[in-house]
Amino acid sequence: KLDTLIRANGKAGGGVTRGQLFMGAAIVTGLFGLIETLIAVWK
Repeated sequence: KLDTLIRANGKAGGGVTRGQLFMGAAIVTGLFGLIETLIAVWK
């Protein structure tokens, strides 16, 4: 029931659901972590 509310809310708010926002944040955080690791290894 909560999921449907979030989905309906996401569609009303421009089509981006809370889940997609969290996924995007996780991907960005993961990329930054990967870049930091590569820099550390490179040095």
